[in-house]
Amino acid sequence: MFKSILEQALAASPTPWALQIQRLTPDLAPWDLEDHAGVRELLCELGHQGALSRDAHLRLLSERCGVALITLQEAARELAQGADADP
Repeated sequence: MFKSILEQALAASPTPWALQIQRLTPDLAPWDLEDHAGVRELLCELGHQGALSRDAHLRLLSERCGVALITLQEAARELAQGADADP
């Protein structure tokens, strides 16, 4: 139930991340996703968010680009951990 409330809130008042996801070209190939301008940074930022916010945004990205949610969760987690490890 809370998930649907959060998704409705994102639709009614999109966050900057949701707007960035909406602006992605619809013909973006899933294998080009991480190389597309700003997507790697977006995944890294989302990887640092709490689970509810992160997953709601990653679900939007999944629907937009046709990439499995679990794949995006792993990518966001890896990029966030990599950023934390960099000095």
